[in-house]
Parts: sequence; C-alpha cells; structure tokens
Amino acid sequence: MSLNAKRLLEAFGVDEQKKRASSFVFSSKPVATSWKAFTFELPLAFYYVLAPGGNVTQIRSLAFGVSKENFVLLVVVDSQVILVLRRYKKDDNAPFLVPLRREEDFERAISAIRRFNFVSDELTAHSSLHSVVDLLRAGAERYFTNRGLFSSYFLKDRLSGCLSERRRSPSKEASSLLARFEDEFPADPGSAVQVLEALGYSTEAVSAPGYPEYALRSHGRLLDVTCVVSAVESLDVKA
Repeated sequence: MSLNAKRLLEAFGVDEQKKRASSFVFSSKPVATSWKAFTFELPLAFYYVLAPGGNVTQIRSLAFGVSKENFVLLVVVDSQVILVLRRYKKDDNAPFLVPLRREEDFERAISAIRRFNFVSDELTAHSSLHSVVDLLRAGAERYFTNRGLFSSYFLKDRLSGCLSERRRSPSKEASSLLARFEDEFPADPGSAVQVLEALGYSTEAVSAPGYPEYALRSHGRLLDVTCVVSAVESLDVKA
C-alpha cells in the first residue's frame, strides 16, 4: 500500500491494520478476480479496494453499483488512488470521484478530510460526508481540475441552473444517459461519436489537421459548434 493511501485512511480516522476482508457483494457490478476488498468498523459504509490494472471507468462503474446512499470508497490502483464519496442529497447524490496522483492532490484531500469526524457516530459521520464533498468540490473548481466529459464549472454554475429553471433534473438525466451505456460510460476517444449520438446529436466528420473534429446537428439543424476529440484525462491542458 502506498504511503499516501495510508495517510488518507488515517485522515478518515481508520487504521489500515484493522481492515477486514470483504467480498464485492456491496456492488452490483462485476470486478476483476485480482481485485481485493476490505471494510472497516465505522458508523459510515467504508470500502477499501486494491484494484491492480484498474482504471477510472471501472472504478466509476463499481461505485455506481453500490446501493448505499452514503458511503466512502477508497481504491488503490497501480499509479494512483481514487477516492469516491456519495452522500444522500436531493438532485445531487451521484458518486463523486476524486482521482489523486500528485502530492498536491493528496495534500488537498487529506487536509479537507481531517477537518471532519467520521468515527464518532452515524449522524456526525453523515454530516461530515456532506461537508467534505462540498469542500472537495470547491477545491477542485478553484483549481479548475476538470477530469470528465465537461467542465465542472460549466456544469455547476451554468448548465445546472438553466436546467433547473426548465424543471429538469441534471442528476436524473445523467443517470438516464449512463443507463444507455449500462452504467459504464465509454471513456476512450473512439467512442466519441457514440456518446454524441446518445446525447441527441448527429455528427459530420470535419477534415482538419490534429485531433478528430465533428460538426454537430440537432434535429437536422447544423449548430455553430465543433466537437474536438482529444485523448487527455484532464480538460485543463495547454494546446
């Protein structure tokens, strides 16, 4: 186990030596036979997973298969640690993934987690979970770390408000989109057209140097938008 993974466990108030072996019955999703799961005696569901050869897409699938409304999932993959937090909150209860690679990533996460109490009792642990999700999200947005399909700033500060005004639920629509891919969102660049079509667009390949580009149509109308497909993990990259 990496030193930083051990520090994360300690920040939550648990001792790695007291982990208990567990099956993966807590998730409805299949996992590789080489993966191992553990739990701790806490007032909050806490799953600790060693996942050699795993990736973010597989961890996301594992997390979405957990039926618990409130839980912590800490996954150690070959070159990184992935922290997943889920809290029960109306219209905002999807698992929140925090990939940790650099020392500063770990320091920010550990600093946030240490502010709260996850071991005293269930009410305090759940309250702490709610608060730490908000704190980690704020930290991610402060540094504009957008490890996903869309910018987190755009989703939270622009799109979410517009959809709410139209009486639409972002979390329900996201769940509906994931269901079209059997809860395993395709993360490889080769699936870009499949994802765009699932979002309701038709695509037209654009002849251009560099990354693949697509013009988009909605209901037959050509949009003043171009989709550029880049095989990067973060949207915060310099051209």
